Amino acid sequence: MKNSWLSLFLPEDEYKEKRILYFLGEVAILGLCVSLLFLMASYIYPLRLIEMNMFFSFVIVGQVIYIFLRYIFSGMEYTDTFSSKDYKREMKKIFFQSLTFTLVFFVLYVLISGLPQKQPE
Repeated sequence: MKNSWLSLFLPEDEYKEKRILYFLGEVAILGLCVSLLFLMASYIYPLRLIEMNMFFSFVIVGQVIYIFLRYIFSGMEYTDTFSSKDYKREMKKIFFQSLTFTLVFFVLYVLISGLPQKQPE
C-alpha cells in the first residue's frame, strides 16, 4: 500500500489504515449500489424529480459523511488512551486543533471573499 497515491491521505498506524480502507471500500460499494438503483429507477420512471448531477452530488456528500461517522463511532482514534488523564489531554488537543482550523478557515474566507458591505435589514 505504500506505493499508492492513497497512502498520502492515510494514517501511519497500520490498524487505522486498514480500518479506513474498509470504510472506503464499504462506501464505494454502497455508492455504486445507490447510483445503480437510481439509474434503473430513472430509466423506468423518468419523472425528473431530481437532476442527475444533483443526485450524484448528494451521493458524494453522503459518502463523505458516512466515512466520517464510521470513523468517529468506531473509537479507533483513542487506541493509545489508557487513563482519564490521557483522554482529557487528547480531547483538549483535538479541541485546540479544531479551533485553530476554524480560525484559519475564517481568516482565509475573509481574505478571499471580503467582508460584507451592507447589512441585511
